[in-house]
Amino acid sequence: MRRPLSRRKTRAYEMFTMTELLNQQNATEQAAARTLANIAARWEPWATVILVMFAVFVIGDAILQPLLWSLTSDGYYPMERAIGHVRDNVLATLPAYPLLYALWVARSYLGHLRLGALLAPASQRAVMNVGIALVAAGLLGALAPPFRSVLYGQIQLDPDMAWLAVGGVGFVIVIVGRVTASIASVALALKRENEQFV
Repeated sequence: MRRPLSRRKTRAYEMFTMTELLNQQNATEQAAARTLANIAARWEPWATVILVMFAVFVIGDAILQPLLWSLTSDGYYPMERAIGHVRDNVLATLPAYPLLYALWVARSYLGHLRLGALLAPASQRAVMNVGIALVAAGLLGALAPPFRSVLYGQIQLDPDMAWLAVGGVGFVIVIVGRVTASIASVALALKRENEQFV
């Protein structure tokens, strides 16, 4: 018959077991962080390319193109008409500006992941900012057609439902960002507590 372990040996065994569990957990976290960093390192340049292309398309097509046409038309396309088209284009592309910001934040989020900062507060803020930008784009996209109709003297309250869906997705991303931020803060507090215990 085996003798029960003394309190000191039981305590030492518990400490050894807790240390082993923490080491395994740290190894798993580091492997996950390395995998995410590799994925983010591959996608961050593409996010930059998409951001630049989108910005050039929106700004170039909506704002610069009418102005350049006016400057090079030898009077066939007056500047007043070009400015009117710029105003119309800016109103038509209003939802694109929050989407541009969402792409910028998503690119910075990939940068945080590349550095291994999955649970960092800056990463959680980035997720929530993407959601907020999508909500803003959804609201602007849904309300831009009625607003344009009021500017032109017609009252047409017909919001674009597809943009409302984009806003709904953004709202869900904001909620997910808030929940993951709460989970991350609890996880970091538990990790600090475990490190102090060991």
